[in-house]
Amino acid sequence: MIDVQTLDRLKAMRLSGMAEYFENLGAATGAQRLTGPEMVKMAVDWEYERRRNSKLHRLRRYAALAQPAADIADIEAMPGRNVDAELIARLSVGNYLQDRQDVILQGPTGAGKTYVACALGNKACQQRALPAGW
Repeated sequence: MIDVQTLDRLKAMRLSGMAEYFENLGAATGAQRLTGPEMVKMAVDWEYERRRNSKLHRLRRYAALAQPAADIADIEAMPGRNVDAELIARLSVGNYLQDRQDVILQGPTGAGKTYVACALGNKACQQRALPAGW
């Protein structure tokens, strides 16, 4: 659908997501029914999502979380762990990131401090902030 020279130019301008979209578009059925503006919109959306996912992956790699699959939604307030469910819900919003506040986790061994820290780190990455932990 698009010639090789145009694809090379897209890649040279660091728009490889758009180039990939147009390469895939040639093999897709129904591509001929798309209008010019629809095609451009879809190509821009493809590039945007590719860059967004790439940045999230890069932030998670730089964060080097001990438990990269930790999710804040999986934190349970079980008896004996002294986990404040309301506090976890407030932290999951991520306002502390915009306010540049620190979060200090303390508790006995096995209480889940590392998991909570990694879950908060993942949430920070999703909000495009690089988590720091010491």
